[in-house]
Parts: sequence; structure tokens; C-alpha cells
Amino acid sequence: MKKVVAVTLAVLFLCVAQVCGATNTWSSGYPATGSMTGTISIEGSATLDSGYSSTANAQVTVIPVGGGDQIVQTFAITPGQTGTFGWGPVPVSGLTSGTSYNVIVSITQANSCSSAVINTDNATATAK
Repeated sequence: MKKVVAVTLAVLFLCVAQVCGATNTWSSGYPATGSMTGTISIEGSATLDSGYSSTANAQVTVIPVGGGDQIVQTFAITPGQTGTFGWGPVPVSGLTSGTSYNVIVSITQANSCSSAVINTDNATATAK
């Protein structure tokens, strides 16, 4: 019985280890005006916590500066990446030309016990 409790506590400890060092940052100059009408371009890098890896998709959320409808799109990243890796450049389309948008990119890191979302800081870009 003591062995079962000890093993259970050890597994529980591993599954609730604190997530604290992960980052998701913009590359210099990003987000930026896109190359096609109604687009912006996003690029950055993420550093995951030890023992975590990336999931298959990231999410970009754009909201017009001053308010308006939120637009959420997903883009593919290589699943299973660990440590530090880059993402993008990725075009975000379907935007209103000449409108400035607040932009946040979210990447999910996961292990066998839990997952956590890592967001970029809010940044602004204007759609071409």
C-alpha cells in the first residue's frame, strides 16, 4: 500500500510541475503589413518549458484597434518541437485594407499530463 501511494504521489508531482519559463515572442518588425490586400504578416519564436512539446497548430487572434469583431485563425506548426523554435512568416488574410489590428499569437505546449497556452504580447499591424 505504501508503495502505491508513493508512486501515485510521484506521478502527481510530475504532472503538476510548475510551468513558468515558456515564452512566445515576435520577431523584429512583426507583426507587419502583409504583401497582399487585406493581409498582415506574423513571425516569431517560442521557447517551451522543459518536458513540454508543441502541438500541431497555433492560433492568431486579431481585433480592430478601437473595437470590432474578433477574427481567429489557426496555422500549422510542426508538432513535437521542444526547446526553442521559430514560427512563420504566416499571412493573416480576410482583413479590411488600411485597418489597424491588435494581434496576439497563441502556441500550446503539452506533455502527457497537462497543456498550457503561451501568448505573444499584444502588438499592432495595419492590413495592406
